[in-house]
Amino acid sequence: MSSPLSLPASLIAVRVILFVRATLGALLHLSGLFAVVFADDRVFQDDYGMMKGPYLVLLLVGLSLVALEGGTAIAFGRGGHGIRALVRVAVGAGLFLLVTRPLFVEFDRSVLLGLVLVLLVLILNESASAKEWYDDTECPNAAGPSRGR
Repeated sequence: MSSPLSLPASLIAVRVILFVRATLGALLHLSGLFAVVFADDRVFQDDYGMMKGPYLVLLLVGLSLVALEGGTAIAFGRGGHGIRALVRVAVGAGLFLLVTRPLFVEFDRSVLLGLVLVLLVLILNESASAKEWYDDTECPNAAGPSRGR
């Protein structure tokens, strides 16, 4: 068994995926923000298929998910059941946004890639080694074999 402070491989993968999704999402959403600010209204509507207002709302919702995923990845080292719950919330929010995205914009392959990554995060986060690590890091200062259970 690994020490309670070292992440199992499944959770290292979860953390890396969350960092990558947050980084790419931030870049994508910042480029969208530049388009909202600097593009002509008519050109913007022709290119994006919607007016700037609704697009900005979708952009802010997406940035919220980016902040949630990035914050979860940063706080991951603390461990415990709170972090596990945050990963589940991030997965749920990601799934919701990915499933509803085709209602607002054209469907593309990035939705499929996003679904695969989010489902992979869920599977890895619910693995036996992940559960053991979350349990062990829930109460790191508690004494005895029943620590965190």
